[in-house]
Amino acid sequence: MESIHLAEQEKLAKGEAEQLGISHVNLVAFPISPDAISMIPEEQAKELNVICFLFTGPELRVGAVNPTDPKVKEIVYQLGERNKASAVVYKITEHSFEKAFGLYA
Repeated sequence: MESIHLAEQEKLAKGEAEQLGISHVNLVAFPISPDAISMIPEEQAKELNVICFLFTGPELRVGAVNPTDPKVKEIVYQLGERNKASAVVYKITEHSFEKAFGLYA
């Protein structure tokens, strides 16, 4: 039953992302490198429900539960500028965030 609920959350998040004109990603089984996770300090990630899930040097991808939050947009912008990378924000669910956030431990 829980998996049906989680699948519905992902479906809703995908629809919301489409309305916002951004992409959606499910991070539950996504391989996140230590380099990527360390791009955003743990406290800031927890406060804003945001996680860096991909960093290749020229590309940086950030997942956010609320990608329209101005603070999230600022983090994404700053990460891109600081690392001279193309930084993009993706919509994620709370469940995706919680699974990815566990990598800080």
